[in-house]
Amino acid sequence: MKKILLILMVLLSISSTSYAMQADKVAHFGVGYVISSELHKHTKLTFLERLGCVMIVGAAKELTDKHWDGKDFLATCSGALVYEIKF
Repeated sequence: MKKILLILMVLLSISSTSYAMQADKVAHFGVGYVISSELHKHTKLTFLERLGCVMIVGAAKELTDKHWDGKDFLATCSGALVYEIKF
C-alpha cells in the first residue's frame, strides 16, 4: 500500500493541468517502471546499471523528438526509481 501511495505522489508531482499531458507523463512513468522491472527479472544488472539503461532509453526517446522535454525524461527515470523502493 505504501508503494502505491508513493507512486501516486510522484505521478501527481509531475502532472500538469492538461489531461493529455498527464497521460503522457503517466505513460513515461509506466515505461520506466516496466523496463526496470524486466531488467531486474531477466538480468543480473545492479540498481545503478538498470537505472542507467532506463536513462539511456529515456534520453534516446527524447532525442528523437523535435525538442527535449525534461519532464518526460524525469517521469521515465522516476518510474525506474520507484520500482527500486523496497518496503
